[in-house]
Amino acid sequence: MNRRDFLRYTAAYTITLATDALWTTRPAFAAPGVGDALPSLALPDLKGNHVAIPGGFGGKVILLHFWATWCSYCINEMTSLEFLYKNFEKKGFSPFSVNVGQKRDAIESYLGKLRPTYPILLDADSSTVKTFGVTGIPTTFITDRKGIIRYKILGEITTTGLRKILLTLL
Repeated sequence: MNRRDFLRYTAAYTITLATDALWTTRPAFAAPGVGDALPSLALPDLKGNHVAIPGGFGGKVILLHFWATWCSYCINEMTSLEFLYKNFEKKGFSPFSVNVGQKRDAIESYLGKLRPTYPILLDADSSTVKTFGVTGIPTTFITDRKGIIRYKILGEITTTGLRKILLTLL
């Protein structure tokens, strides 16, 4: 076997091994999706309180909204969530906005005068993002009253869209 044939053989063998590894490798965990139970999480809120979900929120429709201050859609979504929270809280709606990897000062500055009355949670080390498999901001998960994820929304959603979803779950 000459040098050229040896190199071709070696290259073909390497490609075969790499391709086989790609097809047989499985992720270490699967991110939750529609139909899965909402994973438990515990994070501090802007006031320094420890919030555990589902914790005391069992039996409620839970919405987790992952956001960041650089997200141009997120402030509008948070305004929508505040409006919907005020209208549906007594029917069992509990929204949570989870900030991803940012400092409290930046978050408070971004929120400005909005000051939501529902919990704003801090995921300073982005560990919750990893647990939920969030790959883009904003991402929203909505559960039914049994804690099963019924909607996973990637990107912006309007007040009208969220209202329609909530009416199917409340």
